[in-house]
Amino acid sequence: AQETFFSGLLQERQEFGYPPFVRLVDITLSDRNPARASEMAEKLKERICRLNGGFTVKGPYSLDYQDNGKHLLRIAFPKDRNLSRNKLSVRDAVLKFEETEKYQGHITIDADPA
Repeated sequence: AQETFFSGLLQERQEFGYPPFVRLVDITLSDRNPARASEMAEKLKERICRLNGGFTVKGPYSLDYQDNGKHLLRIAFPKDRNLSRNKLSVRDAVLKFEETEKYQGHITIDADPA
């Protein structure tokens, strides 16, 4: 019975694109102005979707803490041999985005979040 439960759980995780079948990167934008954070999250999402032929991007999801607007942008990578390069591509895109949009200090990246 327990083996059937875990088998079903793994199948569900595969169908919905969750680990261990994909790797995840969470990008969090923090801003006192929730509207600006949301706008920047959408712009960043568009930029990341264009990388390397496109990534599967979920979100952005709004996470409001202590009246500071925080928006989580989740990027799912299929497990492949290019994962390290893909993570670097995302990091480089975020750095370039911060520079071009003058939005520095608001973005954190968490690869393979717990």
